Amino acid sequence: TLTSGGGACPEQYWGTTENGDSVYIRFRWGGASLHIGNTTVYEKDYDDPYRGYFQDGELEAFVKEAGYKFIPLF
Repeated sequence: TLTSGGGACPEQYWGTTENGDSVYIRFRWGGASLHIGNTTVYEKDYDDPYRGYFQDGELEAFVKEAGYKFIPLF
């Protein structure tokens, strides 16, 4: 599950996996990263290096591309 850290530049989310591991997602400088615990498990670059936010539907798609189930709390 995820909760929003609010805003853009960076856009950030915190949460936990179903196993209780911490999750952190960040979008900044045209790229997104997914961290489980202290490990970066997935990164993706987008089209604009100055963009600091997910567009409609991109957050869910990003999490699914990384191989995880998306369960928002917000």
